[in-house]
Amino acid sequence: MTWFFLGITATHAFPGSIVTSLINYLFSGFQTHKWKLNKAFDQSLNFIWQEVRSKLHNIPSSESVIATGDKIEARKLNKLDSEYWLFVRITELITAGVNVADKDLIDWKLSELDEQRDIINDRLQPLKKRYYSLLSTIQDVWHSCYAVFTLEAIRREKGFKIIEKILTDLLIAYIAQEPSKENIQEMLEVLDEKLTKNPRLKTLYQTSRLLNWVYSYIGNLSTDVDEDPIYKDYPVRARHGKNCYHLPNGCSQYPRVEKPEHREKILFFKTSQEAKAQNLDLCGSCKRILKLE
Repeated sequence: MTWFFLGITATHAFPGSIVTSLINYLFSGFQTHKWKLNKAFDQSLNFIWQEVRSKLHNIPSSESVIATGDKIEARKLNKLDSEYWLFVRITELITAGVNVADKDLIDWKLSELDEQRDIINDRLQPLKKRYYSLLSTIQDVWHSCYAVFTLEAIRREKGFKIIEKILTDLLIAYIAQEPSKENIQEMLEVLDEKLTKNPRLKTLYQTSRLLNWVYSYIGNLSTDVDEDPIYKDYPVRARHGKNCYHLPNGCSQYPRVEKPEHREKILFFKTSQEAKAQNLDLCGSCKRILKLE
């Protein structure tokens, strides 16, 4: 309803076909189970999640729109923005209805959608003010009022306090240590664990992305380490005292035996099943890399 009233004046602002499709999937569960609410609701959520997951991989990106700076680009970007907004909201709403195995995928996809929408908005805003000035003004006023009535400022302040606490803890734990590849890897691993527990803290997600980007360049500058052949039989690794394990798939936090003393800080496994048997979970970076492959 919000997007209907705010976007109706812009050409193709609201993706009606997507909404129609999702509504059809929603009611399919009730038709199948003849309005037995418990079964119907579960079935509908399953249908609707399958539809959203399919569309998540097929929605276009801002790069598919030629940067012309004209009204046609503004219209296309505005449609893209509405589709991304709608998918973020729908995915958030149905999160409670999917199984636990899909939870990490949902959180990661929401972060990806938010990041892509930021890119779209960066290109859209100046065009919207030029070609849809009235719409832009109405939306700005509405968003300001909406933020007040929904106590958005309070939620953001709470989120920033959590982020400040996480960064302060990292600062206390690592700033006094000698900077090294191993210490940086460990710090990024701890940050990734915090991000897994707070997946919708956008600023924390962006901070993690930037730090991993910087570290990937630093890591490429260093020469590859020739480990003792005995370690090649144990590709799955974890650090003592941590609750996650890593795969040799390009993860920036993968533990390497660069010095003899590193051996004592690393747990070695031949398979992922061995690591899971020790109540270890796959690290967030490895999960994201696997999803991209």
